Amino acid sequence: MHNNLINGFIVTICFFLCNLKINAQDAHRMPANYVGALAGMEWNTISGMTGMEYERIIISRKNLSAGLKVSYLFPYETGNMKLFGTCCGDISSVVTALITADFFTSEESSQAGFFFHVALGVGGKKYEWDTERAILQVRPALEAGGGWLFPLGRQFAIKWTSTITFPSKEGGITFTRIAFGF
Repeated sequence: MHNNLINGFIVTICFFLCNLKINAQDAHRMPANYVGALAGMEWNTISGMTGMEYERIIISRKNLSAGLKVSYLFPYETGNMKLFGTCCGDISSVVTALITADFFTSEESSQAGFFFHVALGVGGKKYEWDTERAILQVRPALEAGGGWLFPLGRQFAIKWTSTITFPSKEGGITFTRIAFGF
């Protein structure tokens, strides 16, 4: 049984090393679709939030990619982290539609490793006080940050991104995202 574990470990390591070599040769064939989850903090209202997103890469050239991204933050109570025991009491949700650009810093002409991220588009924030009172505010949205792309074989990748986003008049939301590319 001990030998089976050692053999399994060696086969796994060899597969991993071979896979890295394939990634280096086919780096230009990175995934075009990314589906992910995100968590964030809206600093002006001291609100924690979660959501989901979808990004489609449209243009991919050497160390640069550009695409379209839609994000939705699930309804959350404004001020839900209750700094100093105060809370706003209203429910908010945020949606953004952005044009994205990622610049990869790798010395190779590939889209893997660390990258800088910028995005520009439109953001909407819905405020609800009760079933009868709700306001939707739509504003220009800006996003900037950095991240890391981890290739998984020839067709898949994990994309981790941390950004500050300005989707509404409240100010910035700091996000961390993890997305699966296929």
